[in-house]
Amino acid sequence: MQRFFTTLLIIAALAAWASPVGAQHQTALYSGQWVGRLTQKSGGYRTDYYFEINLQISGNQVTGRSYVSVDNIYAEMELVGFIAEGDVLHFQEERLVRAQKPKELEWCYKSGQLKLVRRSDAIYLEGPWQGVADSGPCIPGWIVLKKQVPKA
Repeated sequence: MQRFFTTLLIIAALAAWASPVGAQHQTALYSGQWVGRLTQKSGGYRTDYYFEINLQISGNQVTGRSYVSVDNIYAEMELVGFIAEGDVLHFQEERLVRAQKPKELEWCYKSGQLKLVRRSDAIYLEGPWQGVADSGPCIPGWIVLKKQVPKA
């Protein structure tokens, strides 16, 4: 999986190098804070979580952090990814930065494919996520995030 994702990042980097005009538009559109919900199908710890990602864009390559929480349980993770044709953000969490959880829970390192959606009220990223914990695959779900407008 890691090798496959690395290959996709290389392809995305080549695409970004070949089309610098679109890169500036993508940087402004995708960079910044996105806030919303992460849902998990039945059988997970909960079905609904607060979720946010903060993205930095360079061409088609993405770096940043994700933050997930429910009650007093939370995790902040570093992520990497790329923007594919069709305005789809592919991301993968790579490293736990800080967290708080009960001993019996494991962290799920998520990856996802989030489509950029424009609505009359805002811009959203939404799509499926899947993940893996130390004990195996996580129960997948759906993410909906709204682009936050910077405030002075």
